[in-house]
Amino acid sequence: AVVSTQSTGDSICSSIHSSSIKKVICKREVKAVDSEYMERLQSDTEKILAISQSMLQPDHPYHGFTHGNRGTLIVNPKRQNIDMLAGLRKFYDDYYSANVMCLCISSSHPLKKLEKMAKIFEQVPNKKIPIPTLENLPIPVARCNFIKYLSGERIRRR
Repeated sequence: AVVSTQSTGDSICSSIHSSSIKKVICKREVKAVDSEYMERLQSDTEKILAISQSMLQPDHPYHGFTHGNRGTLIVNPKRQNIDMLAGLRKFYDDYYSANVMCLCISSSHPLKKLEKMAKIFEQVPNKKIPIPTLENLPIPVARCNFIKYLSGERIRRR
């Protein structure tokens, strides 16, 4: 989480508790995520990311998903009869723990005020879940073809 004001911190902290995960909040967040995704879609960085991902082994976690959009968060789950809200609550219950999180507070406010802002995040429970590692992952690269990207028109393989 990145916090810039006390009210932002309070809002983030109150909205991230399992009991407050509500459909209306989820819909609003999906709109925000989809909007960010659409803004970045045409960037060169996103195109390079897509090419990089296409070269990874299909069973590598980075191969299939980097960020969500309306399709991955609403349309696909609905098509597969998956309750997104229940999935979000399960994710929260399984992985939302202070021991695997970092907090960055960036502000021009005095240090005392920043320390007060940070205190509200002490409410985040420490479930002492195992810290995820990159050990035992498959070798990430599936094939090593060099790809030349030419002004968005075509891709050549050497």
